[in-house]
Amino acid sequence: MVKDEYTDIVKGEVQRAISADEEGNQGAVLNYIDNVRAYIRKEKVKNKVYQAKHEPPNEKLMRSIEEKIDIPESRKDDFRREIMNYIGALALDGKTFDYNPTPAYRRR
Repeated sequence: MVKDEYTDIVKGEVQRAISADEEGNQGAVLNYIDNVRAYIRKEKVKNKVYQAKHEPPNEKLMRSIEEKIDIPESRKDDFRREIMNYIGALALDGKTFDYNPTPAYRRR
């Protein structure tokens, strides 16, 4: 009985951790997209803390994400344009960008 209760508690904790991680990942992807959009358009990004302040796109953030998906430095500009073109094409079709289209990984 104690083992079953412990197992239920652990399962709940793991599910909450996965959910929190997914939300963090989604936030990072949205932040990346904001920075890429500004980079491509040669604009500044609104500071998340000080809304009135605008800053250059965060190259360090963009590269850290691109490196995780094996985008070399020499291809970063092409990749960023491709991402924005893809999101634009989805919008024209009335769809939205989903960084993780695999249903098994979506939060329920």
